[in-house]
Amino acid sequence: MNSIRTNTPRNQQGVSTLLIAMLMLGILTVVTIFATVSGVNEQRTSGNEYRYKLAFQASEAGLNQAIEFLKVNTRQMLSSTGTGWFAAGSERWIPCASGLPAGMTVDPCLAEPNLARRSNMYRYVGGTGGALPLSEVLPAGASQTFTSTGGTVANGGAQFATTYRTYATLCRLDMSLVTPVCALAPVQGSAFYVTAISVGALTDESSTATVKQSYGTFRLLGGQPAAPLIAAGTAIGLGNAQIIPNPDAAGFGVPISVWAKGNADVSGASFATCQLGEWLANDGTPTPSAQNLLDGVCESCTCNGLCPGYGLLSGNASSCQGSPANNLEGEDVLDVDAHTSNAGLRDSKYFPDDLFAYIFGVPSSAADAYLTQNATAITDCSTLNASSSGLYWYTTVGGTCSLPNSTTVGSLENPVVLVSNGRIDKQGNDPIFGLLYARSVAGTGELLKITGGSKVYGSVVLEGAASMGGSPTIVYNKTVLENIFNSPKFTRYGPIPGSWSDDVELVP
Repeated sequence: MNSIRTNTPRNQQGVSTLLIAMLMLGILTVVTIFATVSGVNEQRTSGNEYRYKLAFQASEAGLNQAIEFLKVNTRQMLSSTGTGWFAAGSERWIPCASGLPAGMTVDPCLAEPNLARRSNMYRYVGGTGGALPLSEVLPAGASQTFTSTGGTVANGGAQFATTYRTYATLCRLDMSLVTPVCALAPVQGSAFYVTAISVGALTDESSTATVKQSYGTFRLLGGQPAAPLIAAGTAIGLGNAQIIPNPDAAGFGVPISVWAKGNADVSGASFATCQLGEWLANDGTPTPSAQNLLDGVCESCTCNGLCPGYGLLSGNASSCQGSPANNLEGEDVLDVDAHTSNAGLRDSKYFPDDLFAYIFGVPSSAADAYLTQNATAITDCSTLNASSSGLYWYTTVGGTCSLPNSTTVGSLENPVVLVSNGRIDKQGNDPIFGLLYARSVAGTGELLKITGGSKVYGSVVLEGAASMGGSPTIVYNKTVLENIFNSPKFTRYGPIPGSWSDDVELVP
């Protein structure tokens, strides 16, 4: 009997393999697409970051140049005369509370988030569109536009034209308050801080970066001297000097011509102090010009011939009717003596213990280190002239600092500060604009001797037992002293901690 054999079908494993392969291929495809998209996004992000970094670097460059521009213009920054930024009719600062001038689309005041503070600040408007005109101080060949190159275009690199524009705001601090705040018209307005804002951009790309930084100021001078002559000796010989006082030294309209630690000898045959207005009106030849009168500068003006009640404050009044005294001492001489001619006068009770600290803000024990770091050391004072400005130090102890004859030293706009380790001499008729400081190491006796018609516009400070000889005329000139105080050579800027930010919005 034949048997029937039955074959069992084999498992169809090829179908499963195909399905698995297709699934894996799909997964790989998805992963590949995801990786491609991710890579493209990363490339775009990297490109955007690269472009932003270029714009950021441009804005940082602008920030650095902006502060240098402001440093150079420190003296003009707070001035309201001549080329000053507050000069009427050509103001470069206007209050933030006022509207934007025509043509100015960026408002730097918006960089200050505190609305109360912002309302008492100023914005710079002197340049095109309100931008700082950096080209005024940039060296020849420098530009506000530069090109960043990442290889040549032919080799696959890229070139980006990059520019920046800088802006500024000003806070004038009212130092008369216990907690100083910004003020449009501060009672004591010599302190301030500025905020520089810089906008960097790639001109061919839609990439910008804005940064800001505030800079506070401090000065190498401790303050402006309160009187035209300040002397630390116990007995100060004034010789035949004429002194025109600070009209408001005490803040109450009281003029001060001499501020001395000891007794100031007013018995010189021709010694006199007189009010500025009467001194300017009592002129000879040459007649001062209208601008000279405004500046408080006069070659031929004198106190001679003036009498008490008519301009003369102290000195020889023997020729005046009813005043036979030749050593009249008025309230403008603030010293320590018996006041034999006027028992109603008061003694000087608050004379500085350290004159160097009073003028320069550092103790006399650190004077040499301070002068070494900040002054131009000289051994020949005849090198000084009308183009000289800044701080000079005559270093020869006990020597003679002979200022040039018939040569002006310094100027109204750019005065000198001369610290001398020796006697200071000046002959001729040409003026000195600035501050003369004779140190105690120079010795004793006549450490300032001026013969001829030469005048000192500013102030004279004598340490130790120094006195004056000859016939010096010392005129307290506020413009000169303010220009010294605000000079870029005596002003330093420092960044205010925490003021840097790149989160700035300038468009109203």
